[in-house]
Amino acid sequence: MANPIAWRLRLLGDFALERDGVIVHRFGTRKEELLLAYLALAPHTALLRETVAAEFWPLDRPSIARKNLSYNLSILRSRFSQYGLHAPFAEGRATTQLSAELTVDADEFGQVMLGASVEPVES
Repeated sequence: MANPIAWRLRLLGDFALERDGVIVHRFGTRKEELLLAYLALAPHTALLRETVAAEFWPLDRPSIARKNLSYNLSILRSRFSQYGLHAPFAEGRATTQLSAELTVDADEFGQVMLGASVEPVES
């Protein structure tokens, strides 16, 4: 069985989505990048669509916010397929989440920092 292709999202520095070392720069609008990052920071967690919509479009009526969310998720799926990539979303009627294995550089950095031993500095 072949190894699955690894996805990596770069949040520290310039936003970039990498797949097997290939970087997709400017994956869309800033709102699309932020939505993708938001979902990536809660990997394998089903997020209520209502909550995500309210976070991203707080000034809109809930029905408009949900439509905006659906539209932006559709655009993200389209952008993934544009590069020949399978969109890593698992969506239910009331939830959305990233379903593929997606590493995030901010999480990697946090894990490194948790494991780091800090030596006291002598003056």
